[in-house]
Amino acid sequence: RKGNAQGKMLQEAATVKKATHANVVRLFGFIVATTSQRPVPHCYICMERMHANLDEAKQVVHDQAKQTATRIESFLGCVTVSVIDALVYLRDHARIMHRDLKPNNIMINEKGEVKLCDFGESKMLTGLTNTRAGTAGRGCVFYMAPERFDPNRFAQKGK
Repeated sequence: RKGNAQGKMLQEAATVKKATHANVVRLFGFIVATTSQRPVPHCYICMERMHANLDEAKQVVHDQAKQTATRIESFLGCVTVSVIDALVYLRDHARIMHRDLKPNNIMINEKGEVKLCDFGESKMLTGLTNTRAGTAGRGCVFYMAPERFDPNRFAQKGK
């Protein structure tokens, strides 16, 4: 089981290394090491430092009574555009499907830059139309689209 977790972390690191975009958390490097205290190999990933995730940032914004609706809308607009930019880049250029998009995987640094992280559930895309294959059972249940639970109930229009 530990070997599987290590392999998954190395796969995640390799995936993130391929994704170089302003709205994706940067990977500086990773190592697999053993020490006398830890004879089983452990994987260490060194990534860009981020200040908070979207869930934590949302709480800060709501807790500050001086925030106006305009500032909150501006913040949410920035988050939305940044996440969409990252997802479009991942799909079109890095050929990666994130598969675990949720507030805890949207990070914000001290400059206010918004970046995606946690590529543990991601999948490399192959071909031109591979956008649904191999996604069953991936991601966080609370953030899954309803068609993931009952694909027959929802239909794609226009096709």
